[in-house]
Amino acid sequence: MVSRTAMKEIAKSTLESAIKENDELGSLFIEDQFRHIVVSELNKKTTIGGNFKPGDSYPKIVLEFMWRKGGKKMDIAILSNSTKGKSDRYSYPKNNPQPLAIELKVNGKKEGVSRDVTRVRNFLKPGGNSTFKNGMMLVGSKTDYRPRPDAISSKETGFLFGCIGEDNKPFIRWLKRPQSKKKKGTKMKTNKSSPKVYKCEAKWIRSGKICGDPCGGRRTKYCAYHSSPSKRR
Repeated sequence: MVSRTAMKEIAKSTLESAIKENDELGSLFIEDQFRHIVVSELNKKTTIGGNFKPGDSYPKIVLEFMWRKGGKKMDIAILSNSTKGKSDRYSYPKNNPQPLAIELKVNGKKEGVSRDVTRVRNFLKPGGNSTFKNGMMLVGSKTDYRPRPDAISSKETGFLFGCIGEDNKPFIRWLKRPQSKKKKGTKMKTNKSSPKVYKCEAKWIRSGKICGDPCGGRRTKYCAYHSSPSKRR
């Protein structure tokens, strides 16, 4: 339903528009205006599959989507099917995640951008725990935040980050999706029996008491000292 090529095209076109708006409006350019730009571009791209048609037409673009009870709302989400009649509109099977989530920022503070990138990444968990199939984090301004080199992917992963670069051009990168956690193999416990210790059975000549000293692991009745018959009773 969601073309990843179209995701990148939308990121590029929205960031180009944000560059123009930033240049013209400066601090008057706010997140609501950026969201309007993104939604307009989503409506243009049929390969994204979002629209604002009324009624039961799906897929559908939803703003301020509460993706879980008590959770922070997602700026833009594309839903593939209706949640009508459900007591909790955010409830749907995690093994059938929604097509696309988009988080937006105009405030380019590094810490806030980093938190939201992590948040979008957490929507893409594999193994039946995913909330969305694809995710985008778009920053409509310049920011000091940059993904770590080891987090960047050369493939179209469905997890995209974009912002305005220092050269005043769109900076867009595909990021690696979270991987399934490998289950640590449990090592089988082996009951290794400790070697049997043989004790000397010889009797001391004077006292008549049994020696009892270890025989050094040897299968014998006597220790090294009492191995000679003349030294035992």
